This record gives sequence, structure tokens and C-alpha cells, in this order.
Amino acid sequence: MVRRSRDWVTNLLALGLGFMGFVVFLAGLAVFASGPAGVALGGPAYGAIVAAAGFLLLPAAVGVWRLNAWGWWLGVTGSVVIAIAIVALGPNKVGVVFQLVVLGFLVLVKDDFRIGRAKVVGRHRNRGGGPKRRRRDTARSNRRSKD
Repeated sequence: MVRRSRDWVTNLLALGLGFMGFVVFLAGLAVFASGPAGVALGGPAYGAIVAAAGFLLLPAAVGVWRLNAWGWWLGVTGSVVIAIAIVALGPNKVGVVFQLVVLGFLVLVKDDFRIGRAKVVGRHRNRGGGPKRRRRDTARSNRRSKD
């Protein structure tokens, strides 16, 4: 069964992850083909890392759209790898800010993916329910008369 999100923040996050994954994947392929000068990792290695991280965000967008926990984890992993790769490339602060915004949104909607939820104490565990209620005795033989 596929769970669809009705929350606009989660839908916007999924679309953003998909778009950023596509753009970063294409940018990684471009860097792989013609690597930038002065990068410590070298053009092809750096481009392969960026393209792989961008490719990770494409299925992550589908997982976030369907509210799957693996999509959340894949999105966090891909965003962290891309942020580190952007910092390693040079002075592009805008890309790092975008990745930090995506990470912030992922942390913000973490409860929608049922990750890291605290257990609710009570009868029905994670379904709520609260503490056990005492059952009132309603049998005729157990009631006291007021006489």
C-alpha cells in the first residue's frame, strides 16, 4: 500500500529533492567530463562523486513523496554528501545553503516518516490511548445502595 502525503511541505520537499537531484546529477556528469582545475580529488573522481550523490536524490524524492523511512534516510545521506562535495569544490556558498535548507526541512518533517518517535506510554503503545482507565463496576450486585 502506498501512503501519499497530504502535507504541502512534504510534497514541496519531494519535488525539491527530485529537481536538485537531477541538476546535481547533470552537474556531476559535466564535471566528470571536463573537471575543474585545482580540485584536490581531480575532475573525474570529483564528478563521479557528485553525480552519484545527485543520483541518490532521485529515488530519495520518490521515497519522501511516499513517506517511506528509507527515502528520508537516503535524502539526508545524499544532501550531506552533496554539501561536503560543494564545500570541497570551492567558494560556492549558495549550494551549501540550499543543501542545509533541505536538511532542515527533512529534520522538520521527520515525524511524518515515523523516525525517532518517542513511545507513548499507555494501553495502545504508539497509537495513543493514554494511561489505562479504571473500569467502573456497573453490575447490580456490586453497587451500594444509598440507604
